[in-house]
Amino acid sequence: MLSESEIRAELTKIKKLKEVIAARLWAHGTPVFDINNGKALSEENIKNRIASLAEEIIAAYPDECPLLVGVLVGGMPFANRLFDELTERGYSFDPAYMQTSSYHGGVSSGDLTVDLNTKIPPGERTVIVIDDVCDTGKTYKKIKELFEKQGAKEVHLMTLVDKKQERALGCHPTFSGFVISKEEFIIGFGLDYAEKLRNTKEIRAVDTDYLPNPEEEALLNREKQLNTQLQEIIARKQVQASAGTSRDSMFGHPASSSSLTPTLEIPQLQNPQGSTVQQSGFF
Repeated sequence: MLSESEIRAELTKIKKLKEVIAARLWAHGTPVFDINNGKALSEENIKNRIASLAEEIIAAYPDECPLLVGVLVGGMPFANRLFDELTERGYSFDPAYMQTSSYHGGVSSGDLTVDLNTKIPPGERTVIVIDDVCDTGKTYKKIKELFEKQGAKEVHLMTLVDKKQERALGCHPTFSGFVISKEEFIIGFGLDYAEKLRNTKEIRAVDTDYLPNPEEEALLNREKQLNTQLQEIIARKQVQASAGTSRDSMFGHPASSSSLTPTLEIPQLQNPQGSTVQQSGFF
């Protein structure tokens, strides 16, 4: 087993590798175009389209004061910009956020968890869920069902990017900013690769030739295990320090100042499950 210093060195190496890969993917990314109107998903076009989506909400629900729920983390840039546009127009709405998780490092683990702890009761409310991309729509379908169980009057999805494809009934977004091919692997403006590139101002398509090679992938795949090992080492050190303090107190030795500092219990991370490549967002 590696020492603490060796683990920290490996994690630093992985962090730098992620930055290199993200910069490489972004530099070699290619423009993405809406298949209906040919517009690129550029900074200017994204800004203008979000403004138009704000107008669509106002027109559809002029007196409703809907509950607008941004999906963390990918949907934040889109949701925040949309909230600003609505606020500038003096529109009344309640903003909230929710968490879904089924991805690690840009790939799907297959297990979906949804946290609807919006702190605003959705009973008899019009709920509009806001996210970056809609793929198969299965995540949205589950979220819709959960809100409906909590008494929502109606639930809709607004997605910045709709990957056009056949979907089951009830899995289609009500509002969408852009429509693109389902084959596109996109990054930027909320859409990440290994948690990088979310804060860029436009959306690009990934050139798969610049994805991690097998050696890089092997190192990236060690990150979770290394973090688990590091946390185990820290926890053992805390237990040993606590035991030493107890012995000192038993024999009348004053406790050191460090023993007065509360310890932090760090939860164990579960081992990652098998993954298959799939675009993050509503899959």
